[in-house]
Amino acid sequence: DGAIECELQACPPAPPSFMRCTPVQQPSQCCPSYDCSTISPGGITGAHCQKDGIMYDNGRYVTSDTHCTDCYCIDGEIVCADVDCQSPVGNCTPSAIVDGSCCPSRYVCSETDDSTDTIETTEPTATEGTDDYRTTIASIPEASKNCFRDGQGYINGEDVPTTSDCQESCTCKNSSIQCTLLSCPSSPPAFLLCLPVVNPGQCCPSYACPPASVDATEAPGCERDGIEFYNGELIPSSTTRCDECYCMEGIIECATLVCQAP
Repeated sequence: DGAIECELQACPPAPPSFMRCTPVQQPSQCCPSYDCSTISPGGITGAHCQKDGIMYDNGRYVTSDTHCTDCYCIDGEIVCADVDCQSPVGNCTPSAIVDGSCCPSRYVCSETDDSTDTIETTEPTATEGTDDYRTTIASIPEASKNCFRDGQGYINGEDVPTTSDCQESCTCKNSSIQCTLLSCPSSPPAFLLCLPVVNPGQCCPSYACPPASVDATEAPGCERDGIEFYNGELIPSSTTRCDECYCMEGIIECATLVCQAP
């Protein structure tokens, strides 16, 4: 009783430091987006990397052996960095980790309200018939408290204003504030090199992806089950609806969809 418990959206991990990305925080934006336009891995002409028989162009994301490591081809070398999971400030514990992901997708955070509510009562102190009164301060029992946010009190069952773009609605229930959070769609596969873009008043990011090439003369296409696909074209997965495959310069690259919990 007297504690506010909120479930917060977990921000995606920041890009590896060697990509020299700059965080961009917009007003009313929960998580920062990142400007990675300063990266210039093309210092060595024609440089590429090879791993497990697969060739990666300079600057491309390289598939890692673990979910908690990001690797890229930088000037002919595969450079890797551990994923840094960013947790909210405060008394928070992770509540969910999506399969195939390194970092928690949600945190449960407790916020204790230390304010003491009081009421004034006036009662007689002398014998009946006199005007001798005193005023005393009586504390409201802790069990009778409901919910408090930003100094405002709410009774059980009452709607509570949201404090984040990622909260759909909040209600005071059993002396704690419980919020329903928005669910964000899956992010594109990492090898597409899409950048998250979050606008003011927007919880879920959109993604700016480099345009796919549809000219087979610029880069080799791919073939699956006798069907030709252009470079950059989406290829239907042959195994499961939870995989996305693309033709990337002659190689079919697949990634498992990561369902983002709020």
